[in-house]
Amino acid sequence: MTKNTPCDKHAVLELADFIEEASLNFDMDAWYDTKDPCKTVACIGGHASVLFGIGSGPRSTGARQNLGISIEASEILYFNPEHAEGDYLGLHQITRAMAVATLRRLA
Repeated sequence: MTKNTPCDKHAVLELADFIEEASLNFDMDAWYDTKDPCKTVACIGGHASVLFGIGSGPRSTGARQNLGISIEASEILYFNPEHAEGDYLGLHQITRAMAVATLRRLA
């Protein structure tokens, strides 16, 4: 994910701020039993669903459209954000700070 990836920069930065400041759990790997239909608000896509009040699920069209990103970009963002050094990590290794940095780099 680079600055050359088309996106809605304002929405992406709003999501980065929300994830950084949210009191919600953050976990790209685990599923939580919540009121959210996809049963998680812990990943990037789940946080987008809560922030923007849109449909959820790992391949949520609403979250993708709200961020103005392609299907391919959403797959990378929701399932394996690129670490700053360019390494791809297991979902359980991705921290809140890494997700926020990835979103800011995207914008």
